[in-house]
Amino acid sequence: MRHRIHILGNGSLGGLLACRLSPFADVRLILRSPPSLHSHDEFIALTLNQAGESKTRRLNWETANAAEPISALFITTKSYSAAAALDSVKHRLTPASRILLWQNGMGSQMQIAQEYANMAVYAASTTEGANQPKAGHIIHAGHGQTWLGPLTAKATFQEAQHLTSLLQQAGFRSDATADIGEQLWRKLSVNCGVNPFTALLNCRNGDILEHHYFQERIDALCEELSAALFAAGYGEPAASIKARIVAVAEGTANNISSMLQDIRAGRQTEINAINGFICDYADAHGQPHPVNSELTAGVLALSNHSDQSA
Repeated sequence: MRHRIHILGNGSLGGLLACRLSPFADVRLILRSPPSLHSHDEFIALTLNQAGESKTRRLNWETANAAEPISALFITTKSYSAAAALDSVKHRLTPASRILLWQNGMGSQMQIAQEYANMAVYAASTTEGANQPKAGHIIHAGHGQTWLGPLTAKATFQEAQHLTSLLQQAGFRSDATADIGEQLWRKLSVNCGVNPFTALLNCRNGDILEHHYFQERIDALCEELSAALFAAGYGEPAASIKARIVAVAEGTANNISSMLQDIRAGRQTEINAINGFICDYADAHGQPHPVNSELTAGVLALSNHSDQSA
């Protein structure tokens, strides 16, 4: 019997997961509203382009207010929408439900883990690259690594391994970990050192490396990130963090970061869950964070969403 997976969040990552998993699982997309006012079609078409080849999948969809219980739920919304998205299907969750969070940055995972402490909540950290140039068309921009791990007491490492196996079957490089916090912090540090610079400089990931604005701030930024990681229990020298940021920028040189995509589309960014999270964390631990503050303020000014919240 095929596993049924509900995916809530119809952005590029949700579309990538849906298309890749659909041959191996019964994937159901949860939409805010029907695809069109006059749609009576039970399927929605998603086209995935990877390695120059395009394939269209017809996927089942339903709205959040449907009544069917959910056994496995992937939340692939932006970080600032995750808690509200999960609340919208709360009536469909059971004690046996498994919730997997796929958000960038930090903050939303902890909030949900606290609010749903009596449920099995997991988090994923991924470097898969995807974008959606137009609705229903997903481009797989680059292969990455995905880590899964439990967030709540009811979540188990064994189930994380089971979910990992399903992702591996769909062709994702993925591993389970008993401490997903480490991977979330490592990914956060990279996002802090790449995404805001691409947004402020309006350039591809690799282009930031040659820009004076990046070069003049990256060392101090990594010192701030290192202090936060040590406080969190995942200590790492600033030089190692910088090396990882540079390696990711080089490895994804032609990619347009999700933050820059949001800026160009006039959407709210996830800056408050990335550099903004570091500012809040540093404040709580009495640490200075001038570069993270500068980057956060700069992106907020660009996005015209000064009231953002993670």
